[in-house]
Amino acid sequence: MQPTIVFDLDGTLIDSRKDLATGINLMRQDFDLPKLPLETIVSFIGNGAKLLVERSIQDCNVDLDEAILKTKMYYKANMLNETTMYSGVKEALRSMQTLGFKMAVLTNKPQEPSIAILKHLDLDSFFEYIIGCGDEYPLKPDPTALIAILDKTDGDVNSSWMIGDHNTDLEVANRANVKFCYANYGFGHKGDGECVLEVESLLEFVEYLKNNKK
Repeated sequence: MQPTIVFDLDGTLIDSRKDLATGINLMRQDFDLPKLPLETIVSFIGNGAKLLVERSIQDCNVDLDEAILKTKMYYKANMLNETTMYSGVKEALRSMQTLGFKMAVLTNKPQEPSIAILKHLDLDSFFEYIIGCGDEYPLKPDPTALIAILDKTDGDVNSSWMIGDHNTDLEVANRANVKFCYANYGFGHKGDGECVLEVESLLEFVEYLKNNKK
């Protein structure tokens, strides 16, 4: 067995706030609703696309299913416009690979855009698995997908990590009994839970790994 590092996507590897907001506000525009501020939309992110849309139309009476379809359409058309990887991400992933970690992505974002964005940013090849919202696994914080990743990578629970910027990431790590690193630079919130480590960049996480080899 060997250590596996599992990453959240939005707010951990990529800053996707502006493109997510574009998808939501173009959907709202179709319903003759005013734009929401970026900060408001960001506060709705973290529990999957359905809840993001539901929270974004809570001030009006529109069909949720239609709103979801419109948001997905607009987001797909705009998801590569302003989304970027965080500073140091590629360098950090190379270092973790060199250190012998297997890596995967586990996100509540739908599978197709998750893979497309990682390919666009030339990050997809670092990961053994990229698991997004779909029919196979329930959303985080359900631990089923994380446990499956550890099984597939022969990941040692005692030395594996989940890193993310949201309380759902912390909870899924705790429920799967792996260590959690909080990406404090992201746009989520970890709630009241305890984590092993908080970092301001992935490069800081790499330095911790180098200095705490077993």
